[in-house]
Amino acid sequence: MRAERYRWWAVVGLAAAVIFAGCGGGGGDGDEAGVDRPAGEEPTTTAPETPPTSTAPPTTVAFTGDPRVTATPTRAAAGTRVQLTGDGFNGIPWQTAGGQLWLTEAAGQGGCDLVAEAEHDLQVTAGGHLGGSFVVPATGTCRFSAGNELNTGPLRYDIAYQCTACVIGSFTVILEGESMEEPTGEPCPTVAFGVQNVASDIYADGLSCDDAAAFLRTHAAPWGPMSGPAHVEADGFTCDRTGRSDIHLPRANYKCTLGSRAIFFIRT
Repeated sequence: MRAERYRWWAVVGLAAAVIFAGCGGGGGDGDEAGVDRPAGEEPTTTAPETPPTSTAPPTTVAFTGDPRVTATPTRAAAGTRVQLTGDGFNGIPWQTAGGQLWLTEAAGQGGCDLVAEAEHDLQVTAGGHLGGSFVVPATGTCRFSAGNELNTGPLRYDIAYQCTACVIGSFTVILEGESMEEPTGEPCPTVAFGVQNVASDIYADGLSCDDAAAFLRTHAAPWGPMSGPAHVEADGFTCDRTGRSDIHLPRANYKCTLGSRAIFFIRT
């Protein structure tokens, strides 16, 4: 009887030792359920990774001044060499050697965001003066398409130097045979006479757009782009055809004047 009691207490003691070893023998943060760790290996913890601290200066673009250029002429056909001159080209990126020049489609024209790189010989002095010229490119590519190539004219562009967002001026590509005179006054909405039969690129100088539109509706409806009159006098205005082109869509440039008032438009 005493021997059986002894064996019973021995079994209880052995069970307690096993339980104590399993529960208190090392279940730290390094233990993971279902993962065996080799005997003798100490649990490890991984500290959050600290981002490296950079001591380099921020790569900001240091624009100083308001760099702008004057183009001579302000509008021309593809292949024309255009002179550029301007000041304020100090700091980054203007002083970087070997910069590129682009014509980028001006906003609000509803096109394909055409970009055309231009051959140029521009130089920037240490004092920030830019001088030189570029050749109007004949074609460009749509920025957000699979490389569609289009003719650059006729369209208005921003002049971009060093990067396509670095705008320094404006330029208009016209078609061969069109007027190189820059319109003056306020840009006005298109006046439609029928399908593809409109007066567009209208500028009113010294009169309102409504008055210019009324004049055109009254007198310019029968003027065809290629067969229209070279000279007309109406309501005191003298109208002259200043250029025309049959490239792509036939079009003619007109300028109507009455004293200090002027209406510029393109008839298509």
